Amino acid sequence: MTGGTNIGGRSEAAADLRVVGFVGTSCSVAAATASPILSEAGLVMISAGNTAPLLTSDLQGNAGSNYHPGYFRTISNDLHQAQAVSDFVYNSLGLRRMATIHDGDLFTNGLTSAFARSFVALGGRITGSARVRKGDVDMSAALTGIAAAEPEGIFFPLFPDEAGRVVRQINLIEGGEKLVLINSESLLFTQLDSMDAYLAGPDFDFTGNVNQTTGRNAEQLAAEYRQLYGETANPAYLALAYDAATLLLRAIEESRLSTPAASISNATGCGTPWPLPTSSEESAASSPATNSATAAPAASPSRATPRTTQA
Repeated sequence: MTGGTNIGGRSEAAADLRVVGFVGTSCSVAAATASPILSEAGLVMISAGNTAPLLTSDLQGNAGSNYHPGYFRTISNDLHQAQAVSDFVYNSLGLRRMATIHDGDLFTNGLTSAFARSFVALGGRITGSARVRKGDVDMSAALTGIAAAEPEGIFFPLFPDEAGRVVRQINLIEGGEKLVLINSESLLFTQLDSMDAYLAGPDFDFTGNVNQTTGRNAEQLAAEYRQLYGETANPAYLALAYDAATLLLRAIEESRLSTPAASISNATGCGTPWPLPTSSEESAASSPATNSATAAPAASPSRATPRTTQA
């Protein structure tokens, strides 16, 4: 899904009566803008890449502030990742004092906030939280403030440019070289030179998973993509997007009602009013697609080969 021209408060795509649903967006920030427009138009949106908790619920069925009826995801809610990271930091690394850095957007702020709540619930302490802005070059003020409170580590799910500057500049701050650094899936698929840090994110190993509707497994899907486009796709988001598309297409096939949008909402498991997904329903209302479309908890962080990002 890409942006469309705004027509009277609705996107051009949403105003097209031939459209009944969308696969997208890849970014949580974009979803926060698109979701209310599509929801108001009575359309369905299924994302393979949005992980921000506020787009759906708190896993107890309580709506997030950015949740709108008709929105689903096939990727795990970041609340799972926050729980996994905090458990890893507290119980595996044995750290008790952590700081966080975010850039203010829905994804990074949501993930660091969820991590902080989970870490404190375990008995840990958040010594401080700093905000940087996308495009910032000098991180010294934020890092100096963080280091002054003497944390043992920093959770900073920033994207490559800002994350790279944090990694390089933290060693210039007194005591910074001793801090344990943990990033998220923001860097999982970035080509890094070296970074001495842990990377956390959802489990993207779909080996052996089979889409229950089409019968294709992850390996077959990757091979077909290479044959069709002449390049290798990101294996994680390829499988999740395939599941999202399968869900939408299956709903279209099964609906057979004269009002497309209403029939799609029923076929995806949502009538009116739309029920909020709980933990077991988080991903696309109990997806009929591959096992990867269920809300699997995030994998525990793994130690990255010592590397440094380029910014």
